[in-house]
Amino acid sequence: LIDPFLPGDIKDSADSFEDRKAITEKFVTDLYLAYRKRMNDRLQAINVMKELWGFQCYSFSEPDKVFSRIKKCKSFDAYEQAVSDVFKNHVWMGSAAEQYKRV
Repeated sequence: LIDPFLPGDIKDSADSFEDRKAITEKFVTDLYLAYRKRMNDRLQAINVMKELWGFQCYSFSEPDKVFSRIKKCKSFDAYEQAVSDVFKNHVWMGSAAEQYKRV
């Protein structure tokens, strides 16, 4: 789903833009921790998350830089730092990102 906040928009219970960014960051973190637990702390959890980031990166203004930062990770610490850096240093645009606009 390109815009996970669409149901809330339809119901007119839309969160603010900053809330949406925080919700997205929490979702990514919670999903990562769940995969890590389910996979008994095997590094395969990072590879699963890289698949998600293949799509998630397009919610940022510079998707190539975001995905490049994530896909270089080879340890849990590196992945966690990369995700933190991405949400701090890159502009999250959600479904307003240029990649989603049709010409």
